[in-house]
Amino acid sequence: MDNYFVAHRLVKTRIFDDHTVHAYVTLSKSGSYRLFFSTIDPMALHMSIAWQENKGLRNTSSKHMAISPLKLYKLRWGIETNYYEQKMFWELGSYKVRTRTAIEHLLNLTNAGHALMKILPYEDERLSAYQDKSPQELRHALSQQIHKEVFFATLVSKAQSSINSSTLLRALQALARGDEQAA
Repeated sequence: MDNYFVAHRLVKTRIFDDHTVHAYVTLSKSGSYRLFFSTIDPMALHMSIAWQENKGLRNTSSKHMAISPLKLYKLRWGIETNYYEQKMFWELGSYKVRTRTAIEHLLNLTNAGHALMKILPYEDERLSAYQDKSPQELRHALSQQIHKEVFFATLVSKAQSSINSSTLLRALQALARGDEQAA
C-alpha cells in the first residue's frame, strides 16, 4: 500500500479491555515502522467506504479489505494535518472546535483570510510589493507591523501615566517619525 509493506493481525490487548482488535504494522522503504490499531472489523467498513469519491477506496476488493482501515486513516490524516496547519498558520491555535458547524466556520474563516491576503496587494498601493509574493509573506509582514504598533501604543500609554515622561514621549515621537537622533 503506497510504498509501504503492511502486516495485519488480530490481537488481544489490555488497552482495549481484553477485546480482540486489528493491529497493523507498516514498514516504509526507509525502514521506519508504525503501529496502528482498529477496533472495527475491516469487512464492516465495506459499505461505509462505498460512497467515497476516492477510487482507491471505492474499488477495494474483498482480498484487500483487511487494510481498508489504513486507507481511511490516510484520508483522515490528510484532513487533520491540513486543518492543524491552517490553525497554526492563521494563529488560531487556541480556537477549539467540537462541532461540524464550528469546523465549517473555521474553514470559512481561513479561506476568507487566504483570499484577503491574495487580494490586498492589488487593492492597497502600499502593499503592491507583495503582488508576486505568497500570502504567507504578506501575512508575516502585516503581523510584524501589528506587533510594532501594539508595542508602541502600549509603551506610549505607560509613558503617559508615568511621572517625568516628557523626555520619553519626545524620544518615542522622534522614533515614530524615523528620526535617527531619537537615541
